[in-house]
Amino acid sequence: MNELGPAIKRLREWRGYPPKQLYDGVMSRTNYARFERGIIDTSSSHLIVFLRRLAPMLRNWRQLDAAMLPAGTAAPGAAVARLRRQQAGASQYRALAAVLAADYRHTRDPARQREQWLALAWAQRLNEPAAANPWRQRLLTDLFQQSRWFEADFQLADALFPLLDAPTTWRLAQRDLAARSDNSVAALSNIGAIPTGDLFVSWFDRAITERDWPVYQALLAAFNQQDFNEWVMLPRVMRHIYNAFAQAAAGDRQAVAALPTMMQAVAALGEPALSAPAEATIATLTAWLLPATNS
Repeated sequence: MNELGPAIKRLREWRGYPPKQLYDGVMSRTNYARFERGIIDTSSSHLIVFLRRLAPMLRNWRQLDAAMLPAGTAAPGAAVARLRRQQAGASQYRALAAVLAADYRHTRDPARQREQWLALAWAQRLNEPAAANPWRQRLLTDLFQQSRWFEADFQLADALFPLLDAPTTWRLAQRDLAARSDNSVAALSNIGAIPTGDLFVSWFDRAITERDWPVYQALLAAFNQQDFNEWVMLPRVMRHIYNAFAQAAAGDRQAVAALPTMMQAVAALGEPALSAPAEATIATLTAWLLPATNS
């Protein structure tokens, strides 16, 4: 039995709308009745129309069952991610924010409001990189106030990390890891969350770029506690590199002596997506933590 139809019916009846107010111009009365009884499914485009006809009156969109969201709904941050790939300017982010604000007024969908804030946070970052960023702070506050994270929260955190400095990255990373502990690896994969190992690599990139040793150490302690079920090799290779340089920075420079042999084995795999970031990280960590070894 399809549960979307009955869910739409409950919401329609709660609003006091007649069936025709939803199906008019979309589908036949007979098919709509079968849809509400759960006998047949409907397309995502039809479902979007139904939700838009209902949404303007909704006061508690966040409480809607996740099953009512149309298939293919863009993840929070998707539009901003497209602008980032295009290396857009601040004006383009502000234009996107205006579109999202109008959409939010129509749908009252919190995901649209969050992405509006994200677009404004990027516009602020591009215009005044060193200034306080109230939009970024709104998003952080929103995430920290959630007692339990769901799909949209993980997606928002993934989109927000590139805007954060190293100490704030570590703060949000701790919240992210705590939220992940409430979900299985399979559940996280099903909602499209970035794998934990890949996230650690991005978090380390921030700490290394800013040369923040306390954050580096905190991340390494947390990273070493992870028992990866992920088949990808990059997090495992990078964890070995991070530990080797931490030991070298503590005085055991022999810890990095085995890295060239490891990198030869990595290069033999013929996967630049694995070898290139590992080699770049070794070079950056050498310049930061072992400057005397530079040629």
